[in-house]
Amino acid sequence: MSSDIKLDAQDDGWVTIETNVLQSNSSDFILDNSARRQSAGGFRRALVHDETDGLTVNFAGDYPSGVTIQGGARVEGGLTVVGPLRLRQVASAGNALPRTGKIGDLIVVQNDTIDPSALLSDISLWICIGKTIGLPEGNDAVWWQRISVGEPVAGTRD
Repeated sequence: MSSDIKLDAQDDGWVTIETNVLQSNSSDFILDNSARRQSAGGFRRALVHDETDGLTVNFAGDYPSGVTIQGGARVEGGLTVVGPLRLRQVASAGNALPRTGKIGDLIVVQNDTIDPSALLSDISLWICIGKTIGLPEGNDAVWWQRISVGEPVAGTRD
């Protein structure tokens, strides 16, 4: 395939690069739009070839709202979480579980119909284990399995 760079070819403000491989001999890729910023200062380093020879997304937390991946993600070779891991919370009467989900989905369920002072003991963690296991035909609900955890413990450090 031959390569081509089209600058505003259709008068739409786009730059189109047509090629098999796009190589950049740089350390930082900055993606920035001043109209979408929450604050005026700082960089917006989307991708950085960092000092450890790794690829860092949202280098130094340059994007205040973090990174959102829509449509799912696949991680190969392991995953290390540094910082808070946030799970989807489901507030429901009687700890009702969603009828939809994908195998491996994790949710935190909190009963929203009880006394607020009892909420610590009415939070549970669930993992989706699949569809139609032992269910009659035509039932599309997924099955969830509760993940057992110990008693709540107060945090002791900042």
